[in-house]
Amino acid sequence: MATSRQPWSVPGVILFSHGDLSYEVDLSRPLVEELAQSRLGEMTVPAWERTAKKRLREVIVRSLPPTSSDEPETLERMRARLREEAHLATYLQHLRIVRILGPYDVQGVLYVVSDRVEGTSINSLITYSQMREKFLSPAFCLYVGAEAAGALHYAHTCKDENGAPLGIVHRDLSPARIFLEPEGGVMLTDFARARSLLPGRVATTLPRPQGDVFYCSPETLLCEETDPRSDLFSLGLVLLELATHGATSTAWPTYGPATWRRL
Repeated sequence: MATSRQPWSVPGVILFSHGDLSYEVDLSRPLVEELAQSRLGEMTVPAWERTAKKRLREVIVRSLPPTSSDEPETLERMRARLREEAHLATYLQHLRIVRILGPYDVQGVLYVVSDRVEGTSINSLITYSQMREKFLSPAFCLYVGAEAAGALHYAHTCKDENGAPLGIVHRDLSPARIFLEPEGGVMLTDFARARSLLPGRVATTLPRPQGDVFYCSPETLLCEETDPRSDLFSLGLVLLELATHGATSTAWPTYGPATWRRL
């Protein structure tokens, strides 16, 4: 039997249990942005997946409350999109794509559990490069690009159990969505804004770009139809920024993505 306690009221406890596993708030990582609560009660917290005897691994738990007296329709759409994200993730079984588990509906609270990525985001690496006034090597930039492109190709070519293409497009590729693990693995995260051909998917209600507009493709900015090439354009901008941010040097170009768009 599953049990639940509202995570937005009492932090530092077991969020919920499912079968033999429980999910406990990780108090060693009290990051403000991770423990923040949205106006509709959505929360994202670091947690431990554990048994009754020991902790097993670190995870991220997102949750949505059962009701909202202020905006019930908006909350219901959020719940539907979170379920869709978890459903889509069941097809994304790739070594370089962060796994998502669930959804778990426990006493009316919707939970989605995902692996916690250990390591550093490409966004942070770019910042470190600027602070040290040193460029990252071309070989490293090519490695990151190849690994991320491989994960994207897998997502772009995914099919359902009947062999039908799922038409997945990430739509939110940026330096913050790509991580470098301590042992050198490159991980692609966050398909929350992905476009897909899943039956019954929740359509976007507002004609606006998905994801960080700084890395959007032209068709995304124009709110036109996107396809896998849109993700490759975004990946190109990420790699350009990764390769060119750092110390001023005559050996390297110093323009960034904004200049690239004008070329």
